Amino acid sequence: MSTQPQKPENQDTVTMAEAIEITGFSRQTIYDRINSGELVPLPKPRGYKKNPLVKFLRADVEKLLNS
Repeated sequence: MSTQPQKPENQDTVTMAEAIEITGFSRQTIYDRINSGELVPLPKPRGYKKNPLVKFLRADVEKLLNS
């Protein structure tokens, strides 16, 4: 029996609003962290060309609290 690693969509994810709430950062600060490479948003599912919902792994957002 082999266990395959979970794909990001199966892991605990958070939205931009939730990331702001968790970190206490402003939306602009979250975008600054994305632009600097400190926080990487999850890829959008295929077929969602204009999906405005940005998601992150919860663990990645929580790492910002320790940086």
